[in-house]
Amino acid sequence: MVAVKPLGDLCRIILGQSPASSSYNQSGEGLPFFQGNADFGVDHPIARTWCTEPKKTAQSGDLLISVRAPIGSINIADCECCIGRGIASLRVNDNVLDMDYLRQCLIAKSADLAALGTGSTFTAVGKAVLNSFEIPIYEIEEQRRIAQHLVEIIRLRRRAEQMLAKADELIQSRFVEMFASDKCKEVLSSELMPNMRNGVSPSKRGTFSAKVLILSAITQGDFDDSAWKEGVFNELPSPDKRVSSSDFYMCRGNGNKGLVGAGAYADRDYPDLVFPDTVIAGRVDTSKVCMPYLFHVWRHPAVRKQIESMARTTNGTFKVNQDILSSIKIPLPSLDLQNEFAEFVTAVESLKSTTWQRLDRLNTLYDSLAQQYFAQ
Repeated sequence: MVAVKPLGDLCRIILGQSPASSSYNQSGEGLPFFQGNADFGVDHPIARTWCTEPKKTAQSGDLLISVRAPIGSINIADCECCIGRGIASLRVNDNVLDMDYLRQCLIAKSADLAALGTGSTFTAVGKAVLNSFEIPIYEIEEQRRIAQHLVEIIRLRRRAEQMLAKADELIQSRFVEMFASDKCKEVLSSELMPNMRNGVSPSKRGTFSAKVLILSAITQGDFDDSAWKEGVFNELPSPDKRVSSSDFYMCRGNGNKGLVGAGAYADRDYPDLVFPDTVIAGRVDTSKVCMPYLFHVWRHPAVRKQIESMARTTNGTFKVNQDILSSIKIPLPSLDLQNEFAEFVTAVESLKSTTWQRLDRLNTLYDSLAQQYFAQ
């Protein structure tokens, strides 16, 4: 059985305190001022505001933890800084606690800490909660070994994520290289998707149940077949309301203007997935356009500008309809050139699939080891 100790016995805890607003500046005078989770970066906080009259400070190397919702986010101070009420500084005793070990432990136990938050509007934890929060303690050398192992997995995860981002950039660069200077004709989107139709949304009550796409299935890039919820219908949704590889799916409305009209396609049929009336499906004429080209040209700035300029706002939601989405001007190169691009995309997507599988294995390994080391 691993011993546990309260956090307050293992490190000095310094709660942040907001200085007078008159001492704030954006010109770099004084100490960087970090107010909460919004200032956190991947590893270190990002300075946007400075303060000449700090009340509470953290030292370089201190762990910074968010104590207001979202509770439990972690960064490392990379310089002396002023900390506000949304942050606490943890200064470890190196003789009994390895800083990297504590960081990994707090990341793994962030949900446990967040569950201790109180407050009606924004939940928060105070010094008493932090002082008593229990940390499993191994011998210092074992802590370092555990931290080194987990940090290496994180390094490999980030490398995989960077490879995925580079792959997407490579596809976009290839698209620009092949089509940006091509003086091809423009056609209306209605010529490429002559049959558009809205989906059907669930009822509050109904006899028939089905999986229903949520908007993130088509607004976050590639089609995500895991983004669905269970819904009920008064009658069984017809086949033309189910996800097909022959359709291009477009977001009909969103509070984010950059996502209205966003589109994606499925690479196979999903007869068990229904698309809702917040999605418009366009049946693609593949004798004129191939899906990978349509997907990438639909994201092109010139196309996005058309969609966003025609979107209408209702109660803070930007909306488009079939008429708008049918009137978008699309540059259309030869089908041979489109297919050449599609072959390139297929090759890159294969590499992405392998990388995603590796990332999934790394995530599983990290979660398994964190459970093993830190669960009580």
